[in-house]
Amino acid sequence: MCKKSNIERRLQLEPSCDVKLSQVMTTMPRYFFTVLYGDESELKNEGLDLRDNDEAWVEATVACAELLHDLDGRLKPGEHWSMQVKDESGRDLYLLEFKTKSL
Repeated sequence: MCKKSNIERRLQLEPSCDVKLSQVMTTMPRYFFTVLYGDESELKNEGLDLRDNDEAWVEATVACAELLHDLDGRLKPGEHWSMQVKDESGRDLYLLEFKTKSL
C-alpha cells in the first residue's frame, strides 16, 4: 500500500460523518487544485467539494503552506512553484506563485 503525501490526503474529498455524500455532491461546488513545480512537475486531484470561493482560498493557502514545508529546502534560486485553483466550470479563480532568485 502506497502512503499518500500530505497534499494527496489534504485534497481528497472526505465528507464528515453527519453529512450524506449525496448532499455534499449536490449542494457544494467542486474546486480543482493544480500544483506546478518549475515547468515540469504537475500534481492534479479529483477536486474538493467546498462551500464557496472563500473556502477554496483557505484550502489553497493551507495546502500551499504544507507543500512548501514538504519541499524541505529543495526549492532553489531561479525555480518557481505555483498552485492554480479552478471551479467546476474550469474558470481560473486563484493563482498562488512562489518565485525565487539570487540577488
